Amino acid sequence: MNTILAEIPAAPAVIPTEADRFALGWRYVKRTLPDGSETLKQVPLTPKDVLHPLEEDFIVQDTIHDGDCDYLSDVLKARHAPDEHALVLHDCRIDLDIPPVEPLGPDISLILGVRERPKLRMGTFYVAVEGVRPKMLIEVISKETRANDLGIKVDYYHRARVPSYIIVDRPDPKSDDVLLIGYRYAPAAYERVQLDERGRLWVEPVGMWLGVENGRPVWYDGVTGEKQLDYTAESQARRQAEREVRAAEEAARLAKEREQAAEAVARLAREELQAVQERLRQLETELRRLRGEE
Repeated sequence: MNTILAEIPAAPAVIPTEADRFALGWRYVKRTLPDGSETLKQVPLTPKDVLHPLEEDFIVQDTIHDGDCDYLSDVLKARHAPDEHALVLHDCRIDLDIPPVEPLGPDISLILGVRERPKLRMGTFYVAVEGVRPKMLIEVISKETRANDLGIKVDYYHRARVPSYIIVDRPDPKSDDVLLIGYRYAPAAYERVQLDERGRLWVEPVGMWLGVENGRPVWYDGVTGEKQLDYTAESQARRQAEREVRAAEEAARLAKEREQAAEAVARLAREELQAVQERLRQLETELRRLRGEE
């Protein structure tokens, strides 16, 4: 059973060691050799690099982190698909236009009121250029980024006047304990949004509840309370439903064939009975004739 934590445990920074210099990730930097030629050198990322990534950086993440991000963003994309002016970004840099802060890399960004969705690859969303700020930012914490997500990003996102900042935290990667943190914008500082009696967080910008099942974040519809499925789960549910429909159709077909077979047997039995009865009548007639009874 997983526990939904209420208090934020301390978040020590993760510093790459000499034994694992690429624990946070890497980037390729162009170097000029003595002969004037150029080459690319793989350089390990620092905590500051992870906080302010470049578009081509590779940041190390685990499968649970990726799965949670995929689910959370997929549901948001499906929910906002009819709105041509809604944009959901996953692992895309955001320049929040709060100089001198460099672009940040939130896990998930919900932006409403964009002129149009980008048709080409977008590596960075520039608030100053687009003229609209994110409505909500979500961070799914990993041990490498926990200090940033619980610390300085709270300040940066507040300074950028982001209305809602949601954090999905696993203080202990070896357990299913999950901490849901919701911040609501207020002029002086972010206000903490309290969980309800079910341990769920009300996410105002999307009109949904965010909860936890089996150690994983789960969206629930704000009106019906129905669990929201991502593309993968929805596809699996659809395939299961299709299998059940095919099984029901096959069972109905077999039942109909059995019914038809039973009717055929009954029909043959009736025909044989009629034939026997007709033969008996013929024999009785012949017997009476022979006796001279006619």
